[in-house]
Amino acid sequence: MTPIFSGYRPALYFGEKQTDGAIILTTKDRVLPGTACEVVIKLLHPEHLGVALQPMATFEAKEGTRVVGRGKVLCTHHAAPKA
Repeated sequence: MTPIFSGYRPALYFGEKQTDGAIILTTKDRVLPGTACEVVIKLLHPEHLGVALQPMATFEAKEGTRVVGRGKVLCTHHAAPKA
């Protein structure tokens, strides 16, 4: 069993929509498979997700075709666009 650490960057799928992002652990140093925890995900291209990114949306984290995690969006925070 391989744990994940802050900065882990799987592909994230919200239904058919996909983007990349970094998972930031907020309460633990590492997370083992099968462990539930709250994280912050910094999405690389949230604009690719459109309305798929909203509270209570579910997503899968994948490495290739292998699902390595599943989650539910608790809240969203959009950064201001860069000028």
